[in-house]
Amino acid sequence: MQPLIFVTYDGIGNSVFEGQVLAPLLQQHKEQPHRPIHLISFERTTVPFPELEKHPLTIHILKRLPFLGIVSMWHSVYQLKKLLAQFSSYEIIARGPLAGYVCSKALDASRCRTFTVQARGLLAQEYTYTHAHARTFVHRLWHQWRTYGLEKIERAVYGKHTSTIPYTIEAVSVALKEYLITTYHTPTGSITIADKDIPMMVPEEKRAAWRKEVREELSIPHDVHVYCYNGSVKAWQCPDLTVSFFKQKLENNPKSFLLVLTMDQEPFLSLLGQAGISEKHYGVVTVAHKDMYRYLAAGDTGIIFRKPSIVNWVSRPTKALEYRAVGLKIMHNNTVEMLTKSQNY
Repeated sequence: MQPLIFVTYDGIGNSVFEGQVLAPLLQQHKEQPHRPIHLISFERTTVPFPELEKHPLTIHILKRLPFLGIVSMWHSVYQLKKLLAQFSSYEIIARGPLAGYVCSKALDASRCRTFTVQARGLLAQEYTYTHAHARTFVHRLWHQWRTYGLEKIERAVYGKHTSTIPYTIEAVSVALKEYLITTYHTPTGSITIADKDIPMMVPEEKRAAWRKEVREELSIPHDVHVYCYNGSVKAWQCPDLTVSFFKQKLENNPKSFLLVLTMDQEPFLSLLGQAGISEKHYGVVTVAHKDMYRYLAAGDTGIIFRKPSIVNWVSRPTKALEYRAVGLKIMHNNTVEMLTKSQNY
């Protein structure tokens, strides 16, 4: 059976890896158990990941060099080309434009049957957004140069192409699809909306059992409205807006509780303390990804606040998918296009 080659440049340690990369691949293996699936991840270090050995996938860890423009990608191209040479035929899925660029240069058109690039956001815009407040002229110049290199790669991956291989771009939202068509002239016939990595709805019976278990575990009364925040204290996730929003809801309804699932417990506790919110009205816990849905099921409303920007407008927040999977309503501030459409949530 034709092997599937999945290539990522995000890193296995990325917070969305387990839910957005590994879970869909394991589901594909479940549906086609005899089909070989090879996960190729470009990492800063080639140290193995023992936790992945239990899964029925073949894992390849390749070296990733720091991004210094297109020239720095050729080492990755060489490694991937060498690895692909062992297959007589294959299908490739690349996650994001960097992986897409490497794959496009490494694949053999006579052996590759289909080529799909998962567009999960705007890499160049995200980079600009992250480094918008560079302090010195030299730093600003450096970031502008790197942004130009990332835009060049995005244009090469998402723009018009002459490949004879069936070539598909999977965008995560209608807004992203429209942006790529308008900005990079992506052929409309080659771009689709991704749906295979959307988590399945947890059965209602299981959600109800989890809700009861977790509320009892955390001493949350069953008549309290629980707001959930699943994320970090990174500025782009707007944790300060979440805390101020909850404080207002608490003033209107004393039977309110904020459940925070985060790796950043201390900073979040500090934010809540500064807001003067009593400890009896919140819980801040760190849970493994495998237990996340169980804890989210204890809630009623999931919170997603973002700052206005094209990066957030075209996104499909992983947290929104997780909230949806356990039936939470979503409270947002109209900065993500897909959340403004009631038919999605």
